[in-house]
Amino acid sequence: MLGSKPMIRAAVLTAALFVTGCMTYDFEPVVPLAVAQTTQSKNITAKRLKPNMMLLVDKSGSMESPINPSDSRCPSGCGPGSPCPANCPTRISDLRNAMNTFLNQSGADARMGLTFFPTNGSCGPSAATDVALPPPTPDDTGTDATLTANSQQINSRIQAVQPLGGTPTAASLNFVGTVPGLLDQMDNRDDFILLLTDGLPNCNEQNPNQVCTCDPGICGNCSGGVCAAQQGRCKCTLTSCQTLCAIGCLDQDAVVEATTRNSLNRIKTIVVGFGAETATGDAANVLNAIAEAGGFARSCPRGTDAECGTGNSCDTNSKLCTKKFYQATDANELSRVLTDIINNITGDPCEFGLQAQPTRPELLAVIIDGQNSTGGPDTWRLEAGKIYFQGALCDRIKASNTANPVRVEIRIVETL
Repeated sequence: MLGSKPMIRAAVLTAALFVTGCMTYDFEPVVPLAVAQTTQSKNITAKRLKPNMMLLVDKSGSMESPINPSDSRCPSGCGPGSPCPANCPTRISDLRNAMNTFLNQSGADARMGLTFFPTNGSCGPSAATDVALPPPTPDDTGTDATLTANSQQINSRIQAVQPLGGTPTAASLNFVGTVPGLLDQMDNRDDFILLLTDGLPNCNEQNPNQVCTCDPGICGNCSGGVCAAQQGRCKCTLTSCQTLCAIGCLDQDAVVEATTRNSLNRIKTIVVGFGAETATGDAANVLNAIAEAGGFARSCPRGTDAECGTGNSCDTNSKLCTKKFYQATDANELSRVLTDIINNITGDPCEFGLQAQPTRPELLAVIIDGQNSTGGPDTWRLEAGKIYFQGALCDRIKASNTANPVRVEIRIVETL
């Protein structure tokens, strides 16, 4: 180079297991004519302890609604208050089918517990665990039988549950965030809440965005401009909110606040919207907000729509999917979603997704524990936008643990 060294802009992704963040800094270019270099780094600890995951399952009355209201097997109007016939697929029947498959196949992949909401026929929030998380253990040796038995207990409760009541999501998230097993930051386990819901959160008597033309003994007095402002902010989640002036209104703010509080305690919230209504409108907006606040928003690190799934797209600026939550409309989709989630939590330590693609092989560098690694059958290969570690290197990565992680650094140079 002539004259002073040029300053090169680089985007650096640093991740601990599956959590990533970006920063920009200057450094020496790797090859001539380089204009930018993307560097991804990750400490791989393949033998991580199994995560704690509380299932927070919505059993509100709307779960009795048909999955597809136009299904000929489902009489018009059947649902809450007018049960559908047994051959009509409903949200609760499809949820039971999907959870039966998931818990039988993946019951030992995580330390699971269960909480339902509501706890009564109205707005009672979760106040106790229906199935507790397994007892703490220093490692996972010999625990599969216990985890399997726990997941079967969860499955039995889900198969028997009867939908009824409203959707007190915020208060239920607040409760689950106090479960001791999720708050133990000394157990070296990741902690998750898996929220499965088909409806809009409501049931908050203190919701400031209320319809205030109701009984002042329930909702308080309001008049004039104050009343108009409250009515304008209320998004009614029911057929009418004129008699349920506060609890019938959308409770997005409190739900996001509860999710954020749990996230600050290192408890991530995974959101699954179940039913066609969750795909658009207020339902999609609130579930997106929960997913982002919960620290487990669906992402597209390579900036492609394909990473976000069918009917979804990638925001190339934020590298987050437009639909940040997981969404399913029937039992088959829900089974696939649950499998994707457990794979994202556990993952394959010998796969490394790339944010950028090298235009030529010589512009890619793979560095393992500070040493350059050449591609080959015992090291790695590049395929379909990913680095696949193989042979002896994959074995080494699979043997890694929190005390002896493998440091992987991928450099891709952009040229003129």
